[in-house]
Amino acid sequence: MKKASAPRSPGRPKLDSNQQPLQELILKTAAAMFMEQGFESISLQQIAKACNITKASIYYYFPNKGELFTASLIGMLHSAHYHTGLFLAAEGPIKGKLIGIIEVKIRQSHNDMETMLREALAHLSEDQLTRIRDAEQAIHELVAQYFARAMEENQIRRGDPHLMAHAFTALAMLGNREHAAEPYQSTMEMAAAIIELFWEGIAPIHEPN
Repeated sequence: MKKASAPRSPGRPKLDSNQQPLQELILKTAAAMFMEQGFESISLQQIAKACNITKASIYYYFPNKGELFTASLIGMLHSAHYHTGLFLAAEGPIKGKLIGIIEVKIRQSHNDMETMLREALAHLSEDQLTRIRDAEQAIHELVAQYFARAMEENQIRRGDPHLMAHAFTALAMLGNREHAAEPYQSTMEMAAAIIELFWEGIAPIHEPN
């Protein structure tokens, strides 16, 4: 005897069992579109069309554009946290790990996150902004903890690990600047140049006597 499937909740969008979960599809699609074109340029109708669903299906999961933006951005930050952790936990020299993190960021990002946030600021609640900042801060904490351990192991010089982490992530944003990227032939070349600047600073190679 065939077991009857549980009925859908009223209003819940229908989803084939072989398809990607709809909420996940909406989040990934929205994240890509927001990163590509910014907050103001994208409508819920455009996101729904890209997902091949109705706008009502988006409203089932997200009450407004601000909440969808918040959830998609937090999802990206959680993914960045996870992959940053993988890079830092891998075997190999610190410098190579940092180059790898920067290269991935350059390849995957389009709009500057801070620029995108400023554009969306008027449409976000204090709670939404706090949730985004908390997810962002978690990445800084992860990198700072790694730098602190590296100091204890004498792999890098001693200093403020949190300041180093913020400097690292700030330099990482250079990869999204079109003019800054122009002189480089590849994302790897630019990532290496950014980390060279972070690693060596701007002091002259040979200090005068």
